Amino acid sequence: MRAFMVKYFLIAAAASCFTTSNAIAPSLGLVRRQDVAFAEPIEILECIDFKSLDGLYTPLPATSESNTACGLYIVGDLTTRIKVEFVDFSVDCDGGHVVGVLDGWEQGGSTFPPVEDLTAEGTRNRHSTFCGRTRPRRTFYSSGNFALIQYKLAPSDGFTVRVTFEDNLTPCNGVALGDEGQFELRNFGRRSNCSVMIIHPQQLQISYMNVGKQRIRLTGLRALRPQRSQIFAKAPDSTSTDDDCTHLIKLKDYTEVLGGLTWSVGQMHSYGHVCGIQEMSSPQNNFCETTVVRLVSSGHYNNVVAVEHGKVSAEDPQYRKSVCPARAA
Repeated sequence: MRAFMVKYFLIAAAASCFTTSNAIAPSLGLVRRQDVAFAEPIEILECIDFKSLDGLYTPLPATSESNTACGLYIVGDLTTRIKVEFVDFSVDCDGGHVVGVLDGWEQGGSTFPPVEDLTAEGTRNRHSTFCGRTRPRRTFYSSGNFALIQYKLAPSDGFTVRVTFEDNLTPCNGVALGDEGQFELRNFGRRSNCSVMIIHPQQLQISYMNVGKQRIRLTGLRALRPQRSQIFAKAPDSTSTDDDCTHLIKLKDYTEVLGGLTWSVGQMHSYGHVCGIQEMSSPQNNFCETTVVRLVSSGHYNNVVAVEHGKVSAEDPQYRKSVCPARAA
């Protein structure tokens, strides 16, 4: 049967699979690359699994007719994007059996990044689903350093994908690996919203921010944009942090820290908006299971924010007494 694409990947039983607690906190190191041209496929042993290696991946055969939906969560370094190619494919379309590739992550009905943070092209190409006996020819590219392969298979079904991590010169949305580290968000002079998600309670500190201050200069129809800075570059001698970002919020130029029990940014609590020029802010604790740093940009300014983050200790007295705040009204 000829393979065909389905517009939406609807799996009624997905919730029970994607809400398992071990899907919340993957333990991954840095991406390691290997020669996958002649490698044997790596078997996906768990219904919910996380991978951060180049390679060929294939799920174990289903043991029985099941409505269980499974997911392979792929994540790399923040400056990479993911290339997914189908090497082998045979999935019977009957019974709702299907394989889907998502530009982002989904869990329990919540998706990151939100659709409004994608470009028009990214929205159109965000989710593709396949079934049939013919190998899909399309090559899938993620916009950030993370992607999700969802699948529901019959015992006779199977597929193999080749996963490759490629350099991303203009990273925007991402998932940070590890309990601590540092990262940079910038808009590269574009109208865009960029976010980094960390799946742990975190202590965050802005080590450098320049948001809503450096206007883009236009020459003809081209914007002159500065070269990408080194992460945590020294800030100007004078700082000008705006505690009241009202005028820039209207223009959509600000940084915010969010926390919640979901991966949906719109359902998270915001700890406030900051803008202007700043070097080394006071630490901000988020005791929720998910932490997001978000840079919203109108396209009128070259915005950049550099962040250091570390895991909040469960032994911290504040942690034991803390309650994750509900979404702000």
